[in-house]
Amino acid sequence: MRAALFAGLLLAVPGGTWNGAQATESDPVSSPRATVVLASEMAAVAPGQSFRLMLRQRLASGWHTYWTNPGDAGQPPELALDLPAGASAGPLQFPAPERIPVGPLVNFGYEGQADFPLSVTVPGDLAPGQVFTVQGSGNWLVCEKVCIPEEGSFRLDLPVEAKPRPDAALTAAFAEAEAALPRPSPWVARAGFDGPHGAIALDGAELGPGAVKRAFFFPAEWGAVDNAAPQPLSLRDRGLVLGLSRGQGDVPKERLDGVIAITDAAGTRAAYTVSAAIGPVPVVGAGGGVTAGTAMPQPAAPGIGLLQAAFWAALGGLLLNLMPCVFPILAMKAIGLARLSGEARRRVRAHAASYCAGVVLSFLVLGGGLLALRAAGVWQAGASSSRSPPSSW
Repeated sequence: MRAALFAGLLLAVPGGTWNGAQATESDPVSSPRATVVLASEMAAVAPGQSFRLMLRQRLASGWHTYWTNPGDAGQPPELALDLPAGASAGPLQFPAPERIPVGPLVNFGYEGQADFPLSVTVPGDLAPGQVFTVQGSGNWLVCEKVCIPEEGSFRLDLPVEAKPRPDAALTAAFAEAEAALPRPSPWVARAGFDGPHGAIALDGAELGPGAVKRAFFFPAEWGAVDNAAPQPLSLRDRGLVLGLSRGQGDVPKERLDGVIAITDAAGTRAAYTVSAAIGPVPVVGAGGGVTAGTAMPQPAAPGIGLLQAAFWAALGGLLLNLMPCVFPILAMKAIGLARLSGEARRRVRAHAASYCAGVVLSFLVLGGGLLALRAAGVWQAGASSSRSPPSSW
């Protein structure tokens, strides 16, 4: 009977199975979208010992959850623990996120699975033979095309022994979770903004063109950086620079904090926490190394000649005439021209001139309006904004 129940539990977990012993994992909180448990790296704890717990999420295909800064929308998971007197716990630790495009937005989070470790300290006055009980309640947001908030309660009853006893079945899982956490950056980081554009730079001999394949900066707070904008990468022998686009919030006055994920030439991804001092916009010098300057790497815009532009404009006009909202008007115009047959040449020329002038004037008004809107948008992006971040889903 127990074997049948355990097999059913494994089949119910979306996106994977649980490999730990039941004594060190809470009962799962399951939905069609996610299955979540609280796990312990220790099968038995010792008085005064610190050990790790882990909130483990397994997500159904197509669903995702969130990092501490969820990006353009979302909410990170939360866990509140109810521990015995004298015990203490640290905050959830978040692995390095991925970019998750959702329409025009970009979120920061996780698909498939996500493990969030945290540290817990056992009271020193517990005695072997007692039980250290961990209870907690959590909430998390899972999103696909829609976002659904979920919540659940967890409980672990861990025996107290003279020496801590690890759960061998979960050792590898905790090691993987630890490896996925961002590590402190060994490099000096600097950042700067000039109007709507900016950059963040790392100085380090290990960051050459042959060592770095791609990189991305995840800001710790919403607002300073446009999450959906590309981050063009520039490399020299002793540093890298990532181009940034300014977001809708205020730029920090002293430091820009976040995580930089770097993929090396072999395809291995590693993430580093950075706290970049704000100053002049950093650039990569022609002789190598990162220096201060006013330029920043931007995507190269392909050029287009006048004849090519005229050709595409004419082709677009022809296609526009075939649209259902335009094509019937051509028949009306043809009837109007037919009615001019037999009229004086001066009247025909005046009619043609007024028609052409009306078309040209209409497009000049539309083009001028678009240019005015674009200028207003550029001015607004370069000015300080007091807008608050968007509310969570």
